[in-house]
Amino acid sequence: MSNTKYRFDKKILSFFIIVIIISSGALVYKYYNTKKCPEILFSISNTSAEIGELIEFNNRTIGTESVKWDFGDNSVQVNEASPTHTYLKPGEYVLKLEINGSCQEMRKIIVRPKRIPLNEDLVAKFECVDNVTLGKPIRFACISKNCKSWEWRFGETGKIDSREKNPVYLYKTPGPKTVSLVINGKDMYIAKRVVYVIAPELPKNINKPALPKPKGKPAQVIPDKPEDYSSYDNMKAVTQKEPEKPKVMKDDELQAAIVSYSKGRIKIAQFAPSFCERVESSTIEANGKLMNFKEFLDKIYSQDFTIKELRTIRDNGCISQVILKYKKN
Repeated sequence: MSNTKYRFDKKILSFFIIVIIISSGALVYKYYNTKKCPEILFSISNTSAEIGELIEFNNRTIGTESVKWDFGDNSVQVNEASPTHTYLKPGEYVLKLEINGSCQEMRKIIVRPKRIPLNEDLVAKFECVDNVTLGKPIRFACISKNCKSWEWRFGETGKIDSREKNPVYLYKTPGPKTVSLVINGKDMYIAKRVVYVIAPELPKNINKPALPKPKGKPAQVIPDKPEDYSSYDNMKAVTQKEPEKPKVMKDDELQAAIVSYSKGRIKIAQFAPSFCERVESSTIEANGKLMNFKEFLDKIYSQDFTIKELRTIRDNGCISQVILKYKKN
């Protein structure tokens, strides 16, 4: 068996030594010259704005040498410390702030459609009494200006009851009635008011019945037990209580009602007394998206979800708009 001898080439060994030295030097250089990312701090004036609304951004990062803002809408990137920006389309945008060329922080911005302000001159207005006795007529008077047409619903038939300017109506049933008026065919400017129809009181006393006069001379009869008519004197009139006013839901009650509706426990009509307008015309901002309230209820029906936040905008106690955040489970 022969002995095998291994011989190292000095050139190859020198090459590896040089590579190791250069690599080590590069690592040492990178270690001492690479700067750590600072804690990126910045503020946004509004993270849930409307189209065209001016949003202010302010970089508050300590140790900033360079800054670059990317607003997420394909607009030109900005190198200012405190720029302003407006978004032209609704949706969700991811804002990126780059500090010192390599450090980034991101935030989400929600842009909502622009709300259409109501023109108070076009809102329907009318006058009437707060309550009326069943069987007595009630008069309604439109006091809006520049009216060409009227659509009165008196809360009893479920349809348009009159197209006159100042109608008179006779209710057929007692209870609270939601009266609404639409002028010039514009549902968004509807006016509503609750009228209480009270049942009339029954007579308080009932007279004793007259006993028939006997013919001829009646025989004297002594009954075992005398007839007692005292019950007629003690009879009291039955009066009907005034119907209670429909209760307007609080925010927590509205939240519970929405969940109950999604599970099929209540009907959409139970929301009506709480809203200033019809449920079909009322609006809700759900997760930043504006839609009518009925459309939202149809969307969440039979769905499993959790309401994270709910608040309402109210007008004289009734709900004019709902703002809600939720997530599907």
